[in-house]
Amino acid sequence: MDIRGPGDRLGDCVLELHTPNLSTFVYKGVMFKDCSLGKLGALIDVDLELCKFFLKGLSCLERFAESKDSRYVKLLKGLNGARTLTLKLPVYSKVPEILEELLASYANLKKLELQASIYSGTYHTWLASLLRLCSPIETLVLDIIPFHHESNKDGLALPPCQLNRLKSIVVRGVEGDNYEFELLRLLLNIAVNLEILTIMTRGRSKTSKIERGDLLSFQDKVMELSHDFPNVEVSFQIL
Repeated sequence: MDIRGPGDRLGDCVLELHTPNLSTFVYKGVMFKDCSLGKLGALIDVDLELCKFFLKGLSCLERFAESKDSRYVKLLKGLNGARTLTLKLPVYSKVPEILEELLASYANLKKLELQASIYSGTYHTWLASLLRLCSPIETLVLDIIPFHHESNKDGLALPPCQLNRLKSIVVRGVEGDNYEFELLRLLLNIAVNLEILTIMTRGRSKTSKIERGDLLSFQDKVMELSHDFPNVEVSFQIL
């Protein structure tokens, strides 16, 4: 099932899913008015892209981050049989913390693809939530959205946890910043059974400030780091 809607047309709709044989659910648009979900025992793939729009000065994703909007809660809880989950929620730092709570019931989840923003002053809290969120999965795809952040000069302290099940990590949107290197270093240390790490830079446009030379230097730095993890196949793609 694939539902997509331009603008705010989906905002007045009620989503009802009572299809036990449904295996794939794609929803891309603004948040609906309400939802009702039955048992979805055959569900495998879920792809949610909840667009940002403003209502009375407050976006729907801000409401989710600040007050745990009941529609999001019902939707995510109702889809908890998914094995692969793609979430595009390009806003505020509280979102991973709330997802950590909501996705605790996703017992079958094997792959998580998350597009996420991180904002100055929230990085450590955000990262800790992300790592706890990833503890039961085998594949993580992290799409980083650019932001302005002053990296911790002393590096990131390793949280007291290990990601024992994580076998494959893809990090997209890398621009060669110090905090990205810290994130990669931390993931390599914590994902103790990691087999594959794929790093993809953000595509360069005419207005991009990313210099190829800087990306090559960052690549060299990452590949040097990878020598400390001989069991991990590390690939670096400059787009």
